[in-house]
Amino acid sequence: MVSEAAALLWGYRRDRYGFTAFASSAAPQLVRWESRYGWTRRGYGQISQKETSLAAVLNGLLTVPDAWVTFARHYLDALNRTVVGDNARDQPWRSGDYVHAQRTGDLAEWHGMLLHRLADTEAEDLLDRLVEHRVLGGPELDFLRARLAHQRGDAAAAGAFITAALDRLPGHQEMLDFAVNINAPLPTRARKILKERSYRP
Repeated sequence: MVSEAAALLWGYRRDRYGFTAFASSAAPQLVRWESRYGWTRRGYGQISQKETSLAAVLNGLLTVPDAWVTFARHYLDALNRTVVGDNARDQPWRSGDYVHAQRTGDLAEWHGMLLHRLADTEAEDLLDRLVEHRVLGGPELDFLRARLAHQRGDAAAAGAFITAALDRLPGHQEMLDFAVNINAPLPTRARKILKERSYRP
């Protein structure tokens, strides 16, 4: 399993060489290898059931608040070194926007963890750098921006961002729940999906 191998490798590197060495190598690997549902979480069987995301692995390794801040800085540095559209080199049909959206979707769980750990702290400026990063994009980024704006009490911005996200992913349950909770305007397709689900027996 990829997640199990990563946990062993990252844990060994952290304990053997120190946290900085671990973070400097693990952050680029997270950017490159994270998968929304885990690498072997397909089909049936014990391997599929045990696989986790790399974000979940990191959650177990970052045990104190300072570790989250330090790793977040290394993560942003890793994003800075990511060439725009680099994952599309072997697949020319993929546009830069597609790659950005896919990358952000794969890293959505990790970004949610950063939001939870860094919001309302002295390191909150790292979140501003994250939501404006040039190699991220798509509806998952708008969802992250909406949650950050809501955290800061900016209802208008939160509503605008989540509406934009749902315009592209109208059936996304977490986005729908968030929009309903903050009373944001729903795009027509999202409103229709929500109504259909409300009437589901």
